[in-house]
Amino acid sequence: MRTDREWSLVEEVLKGNRPAFLMVNMIEYVFGVWDDLVDGDKIHTKDTINKAFTLVFCELPRNAFYATWQRELQPLIEASIWSWLAANEFEKGSEELKVRAHVMRCEMLNIVIACARLIGGIDWAIESAAKLRAAIPAETLPEYLKE
Repeated sequence: MRTDREWSLVEEVLKGNRPAFLMVNMIEYVFGVWDDLVDGDKIHTKDTINKAFTLVFCELPRNAFYATWQRELQPLIEASIWSWLAANEFEKGSEELKVRAHVMRCEMLNIVIACARLIGGIDWAIESAAKLRAAIPAETLPEYLKE
């Protein structure tokens, strides 16, 4: 899950667009619970799991930003999932594959960058991409490789 500093940066690049921020937060929450369930590194209560499924099936489709931009965002959501699944496999491999996995696990940032473009245009997306990629993940490569 993101730190307060990371969420502040996400809010900044989304220019305070509340529906976009809530959408990103929902997706991040669902991805986080899914990752924990697959990795087995965190036990979630039934309530947490129920919340994740309720968000993805009930709240996300109702989110105004997602509803407006679903056709543009859905391929990025899917690509984030495919990259995350590949990263999970890479984590079982060589040091080089683990380095790649560290980067691939952050593909969700492409969703945030696309939102920045939809909100503020191409120049804003480019600026936002640099800010986001410089700050996220907060976890350094050596920290990630220790896990």
